Amino acid sequence: MKNEVTGHWKKLVSDPKYLGEADFASGQEVTVTIAAVTKESVKNADGSAEKIVIHFVENCKPMILNVTNSKAIAKVTGEKLVEKWKGARIQLYIDPKVRAFGEVVAALRVRPFAPRQNSQPVQGKPIPCEKCGNNIKPFDKMTTEQLAEYTKSKYGKALCSDCAAEMAKEAKSGQEEVNENN
Repeated sequence: MKNEVTGHWKKLVSDPKYLGEADFASGQEVTVTIAAVTKESVKNADGSAEKIVIHFVENCKPMILNVTNSKAIAKVTGEKLVEKWKGARIQLYIDPKVRAFGEVVAALRVRPFAPRQNSQPVQGKPIPCEKCGNNIKPFDKMTTEQLAEYTKSKYGKALCSDCAAEMAKEAKSGQEEVNENN
């Protein structure tokens, strides 16, 4: 069927640019370092809304902040002021037993204690896009490294998801032009 979709339903109904349950393997926990806290327009079921978003130093999708996770970060950092959270390391995980909207759901959570010293970050070193120069971010179920490897084999360059989409569009329009001329 035309326009049929596949994948985790939560990735289909929420903004895929932000971390969520579907980005974690069962039992996975990741340690990240807060780079910035921003206010952004985020897509939701009703259109979009202004939300507070945490960006990380590591090549990791940003996270939409909620009250529960804000309290956990404040506890980890000892700071209530978000501008003082920059540089703090936090540990993210999925809690499968969160009560929300009258039911039990799985949700992204921040551990309310500092990560262990030897815990590993979610991603390795940054990989720049060979077209735009921005750091390649994880996309869908691919890590930064997997996306860079995939785009390098397909397009001959390590590309971010936006540049890869542009290259795919250019390739498709070029193929349509060839078909029209034959």
